[in-house]
Amino acid sequence: MKIEQLFHKFSDQYCVIDIRENQPSSRLHTHNYDEIAIVLKGSGINVVDKNSYPIMRGDVFVIHGTQVHKIIKPKNLTLVNIIYERNKFDEIKKQLNALPGFNALFVYEPIYRKHHDFKAKLHLSSRQIENIRNLLLEFKEEQDTQKPGVIYVVESIFKQIIVKLCRSYHQSDNPGTKGMLKISSAIDYMEKHFAEKITIESLSDLVEMPKTTFRWTFKKITGSSPIDYLIHLRIEKAAEMMREKPKQHVIDVCLNVGFENTGYFARKFGEIIGTTPINYLKKQREMEKRLKLR
Repeated sequence: MKIEQLFHKFSDQYCVIDIRENQPSSRLHTHNYDEIAIVLKGSGINVVDKNSYPIMRGDVFVIHGTQVHKIIKPKNLTLVNIIYERNKFDEIKKQLNALPGFNALFVYEPIYRKHHDFKAKLHLSSRQIENIRNLLLEFKEEQDTQKPGVIYVVESIFKQIIVKLCRSYHQSDNPGTKGMLKISSAIDYMEKHFAEKITIESLSDLVEMPKTTFRWTFKKITGSSPIDYLIHLRIEKAAEMMREKPKQHVIDVCLNVGFENTGYFARKFGEIIGTTPINYLKKQREMEKRLKLR
């Protein structure tokens, strides 16, 4: 099946709002931007990476542009898409990623959606919809009138929307979002402390969940056990270190990412990266030499 590729040429405004009343069915597509989708009215089915999820008034979800997606079977659907440039959003992420709910909503839920069947999506109450709707209308008016200083006003409104959505996500009573928030906290901790000793017990204590429940919820959301996730994370960090500093020794990289046994490290590196750590380092050194000769 043909997949369309949509492009938006961003100028000074790195985010744009598109309000679609009576949204028709769309074709499978990807695009060069990410987007926040907010359902203001009606219902439909959202198809993302071959998985189908029903959507209705109040649903909010983030679509990464690399994900193949479309809307089918819309019924009186009013859909708001806030599209934003990825590189610019990375700057906002640095400012707001400590905000409760941010990583869960914008980073982890879109990635692990197929594992938790879209049950961790944000769903707004009628009051929350009205509050967000007022900001969306203000955003649209600024975008349409293009008054002096529009760039700064739009950026301010965009950040306000993000903050309000994150607060709503963090305060949600939905068991799916609560589970995602706890697993998000565990993943954030692993990202920051991957080189330290981390156990199932320490992670489950961190997020205040029984060990068995934590293990089950983590696998349900990510498709991986906590320990397997940590091993993959450490190997990815090891490969990153080798690319940045190819003159390192394998044993130093091994210890710096939290492995104590070089043999186990080499075996896992081979399984995940597809080559030995020594060969990977050799390749990085050769690439560095070629770059210096240019």
